[in-house]
Amino acid sequence: MAFMATRAHAREVVVVPDASHLVMVSHPHEVAALIQDAASAIGICDFPRDEDLLFIQGVLK
Repeated sequence: MAFMATRAHAREVVVVPDASHLVMVSHPHEVAALIQDAASAIGICDFPRDEDLLFIQGVLK
């Protein structure tokens, strides 16, 4: 799927080893971290990076 990232002019491509075709389900923490980094990079908001937050525990675990 790297060709899709190239076609979309992605700024970052992350390959998660052993991920399923639905990476959001098989590796939710990695996906959440990428979204947080992207949102912080463009100034949408600053997310705490503490994986013990209730949001991450309740939604992503």
